Amino acid sequence: MGSLRPEFGLSLVAAGWVSSMINTLGVSTGILFGLLGDRLGALRTCYAGLAASILGGVLGLAASGQWRNALRVTAGAAACGVVLGLALRRIKAR
Repeated sequence: MGSLRPEFGLSLVAAGWVSSMINTLGVSTGILFGLLGDRLGALRTCYAGLAASILGGVLGLAASGQWRNALRVTAGAAACGVVLGLALRRIKAR
């Protein structure tokens, strides 16, 4: 956050809000993909997160304005599914 604050002109409070929103997104998508991983399996969850991340990234390239931001957030949230799917697969292998 230290290098992003001057770049975007954020105050400490605004930077704190951005950090909190990133963490909230990670927790909420972690719960969602955790439940999905229990139902579909770890590998399918990983593939679903990967597909959603790629789709959000590609569509985000073509979008503009607020749609671009929403699709970037979607791609980032879906990347959580990839990481969680891989973690579930490793945990179940033990």
